[in-house]
This record gives sequence, C-alpha cells and structure tokens, in this order.
Amino acid sequence: MIRSFIAFCLLLGATIVRSQDKDIHIVFTSDLHFGLKKDHFRNSQDSVSSYDVNKAMAATIHNLGDIDYIIVTGDITNREEVPIQAASVSWKQFWSVYDGLHIPLLLVPGNHDLSNAIGHYREMSPTQDASSVVGIYNTMHPGHTLDTAHFQYRPRDFNYSRDIGGIHFMFISIWPDSSNRAWMEQDLAKIKPTVPVLIFAHDPPEADSKHFTNPDGGKLKGQEKYENLLPETYTSGYERPWDLFLAKHPNIKGYFHGHHNYQEFYTYKGLSGDLSLFCDRVDSPMKGKYSSKDEKLLSFQEIILHSDKKQLEIRECLWNGTEGKEVKWGESHILQL
Repeated sequence: MIRSFIAFCLLLGATIVRSQDKDIHIVFTSDLHFGLKKDHFRNSQDSVSSYDVNKAMAATIHNLGDIDYIIVTGDITNREEVPIQAASVSWKQFWSVYDGLHIPLLLVPGNHDLSNAIGHYREMSPTQDASSVVGIYNTMHPGHTLDTAHFQYRPRDFNYSRDIGGIHFMFISIWPDSSNRAWMEQDLAKIKPTVPVLIFAHDPPEADSKHFTNPDGGKLKGQEKYENLLPETYTSGYERPWDLFLAKHPNIKGYFHGHHNYQEFYTYKGLSGDLSLFCDRVDSPMKGKYSSKDEKLLSFQEIILHSDKKQLEIRECLWNGTEGKEVKWGESHILQL
C-alpha cells in the first residue's frame, strides 16, 4: 500500500511538472476588418468578402492543432463608412468564424472598432454602433456585461492582464497613454519585478498621433482629423513619458501590435535612442501592405511559449500557399525572457 501511494505521488508530481513545462501555443493576428472586401483571393476573379477570407485563415489555424489561445489586437470590424456594413453585422461574422474554433480568445479594440462606437469625422452609417467594442469587452470581462444602448467609452475599462506560463500578458486599449499607464502601474504592482511582461496593443510603440484627443478642441488649423480615441490630448513629444515608463520597468520584454498591416520584428529605441524593446508587428488578412499585392505573403504568427526556458519562439505562418492549401513558415525570432 505504501509503495503504491509513493508511486502515485511520483506519478502525480511528474504530471504536474509536465503540465508546468508544457509549451503554450498562441496564434497572433490583427486587423481582421470584417466588412471589407478583398480585390482578389485565391482563384476568385471578383471581390471576396472578409467573412470568406477570415474563414479560410481560421481553417488554417484549426489545422495547425494544439493552439491554446488566439490574440487579436483590434480592428476586428472595419469602420462603417458607406457602403461598408454595420459593426453589428461584422461582429456577428467575426464571432461565428473564430468562436467556432473553440480556442480562447484574447482581444483588444482597434481604432476602427472604437470609431464605430463613438463616431468619426468621416461619414458613417449608422453614425454610431458599439457592437464590436461591447462584444470585445464582454468577451474579456465575463460577469461585467455592457450593452450597446448604454455604452460609454472609458478606455481603461478595456485593459486587462493574464498570467500565462509564468509570463504576465498585458492587453491595452489602443496605446499606453498616461491614463493607460496609470492602470499599468497598478497592475504591475501586483506581480514581482522579476516576472517577464509582454504588452499587446493595437498601435505601435510610438503610437499614431491621430488617435489622441484633438488639441484645442479642433480650432487649430489642420487639427480637425483627430479620432479622440485616447483621453490624452496630443502634444509634441508625447512618447517621452512612455519611454520613461519602459526604462522604469525593465521586465517589459516585448511589445506586440497591429495597425500597420505587415510582418516585422524590430527594436523600439525611444526618442533618445537609449531603449531596446523587442517589437512584433503582424500582418492583416484584409489590408496587408504587402500581402494585398502578393497573397502568398498573407500571414499570421504562431507564438510558442517555452515556459521551462522562459523563451518565446515566434514564427510567421504563411497560410495562403500557391493553391491556398499549403502552410509555409517565414520569418522567425527567439525572444529570451
């Protein structure tokens, strides 16, 4: 009996170790832009809907197998400029495609999702539709349900974090401006300063200036096209406090984003050139800067977290091969955490 008990304990211990050391596989993509049409895709001679393109990409994700999470850093829906469909329709299409994979989703809004909810300087129809941002919030904050009829945009409400495989993942609405950094300080205070941190947001680390709040209420000439998505008013040198934040928290090891719609691994050095933050920019299935011209370049990324080594293996998955069935692996990077 004692020997059996000891054997059981050893087996249980080995199982726990294996579960802790298990590699975690994450698909990272962005800028799905449900509502758009693609000029050409595979053998079609006509424009192809984002629904069909995303279904094809989702099928590839399914065929990879062993995926633990899917991360999407915004622009799930396209801005509902005439004649693009309403965000409510686009969100339902997104949900039917990606929830159907039965893989946990980790989502943040993009500037198109938020513009649909709060309005935009371009003509939209309807002028406001919070369906996608409410859907994103409700997916990531179970038990704190929002509804579209009473939606009020508070950017910090969309921030959240997850601890995965010994790594602290932070998900930030649009970009780490002063309001979001205040939330980040509170969140980082809950973990040890030795725990590696990865940030996922829609904008690149230098941000997109038009996403800030309009300076002087739009009275300045040339300032009328700010999207007012960040509560912080645009000022010159807005990156400097963010750079200081990064210098204060050296356990922030990586920054992952969309918005520019192409594949790239690069280093953010800050305004003064004294930072060295690994950054990962991902392609879009609908608006790829390069993949729109050559669909063989369509890609998402598979991130493999080797928990035992505190290491990320990131590789580009070229999911739309010559016949639309081949998966090829493109650029890759190892990030030591």
